[in-house]
Amino acid sequence: MSAVSDRLCPNFIGCLYFNVSRLFRTIDKLAIKAFEPFGLAPSQAFFLLSLGKVKGETIQPSDLADLMNLDRSTVTRLIKGMQKKKLISENRIGRSKYLTMTAKGLDILPSLEEAWEDLSISLNTTIGQEHTKKINQSLVTERKRK
Repeated sequence: MSAVSDRLCPNFIGCLYFNVSRLFRTIDKLAIKAFEPFGLAPSQAFFLLSLGKVKGETIQPSDLADLMNLDRSTVTRLIKGMQKKKLISENRIGRSKYLTMTAKGLDILPSLEEAWEDLSISLNTTIGQEHTKKINQSLVTERKRK
């Protein structure tokens, strides 16, 4: 840290927003690097990984929006981007939309899962395995409360 950073840091040590935002930027840089070889943003990669967990089943966009805590408009943009790359397809039954992975999406899924594992290793190395575990447990506990 620079001398200025050292002087400013005490002002924000107790600020959850500041610290979580700073941590997110660190994590996001690692995630971008992990999924860059696939031409995917981290949110797109986790969208596909989520779809991959329900192989052969359909899932509604709203389910993924809830899981990832994203606005519907953001999910719509993610879907369009992945349809353009031919990674997912969208089907309608009545007024409802359902998503499935295409053959191309299924083909890259094992490599995406490997990149996810590599990302976990990078996070454990960068942040520390014990810190990563504690942060994750806190976030999972908070999610269950909602």
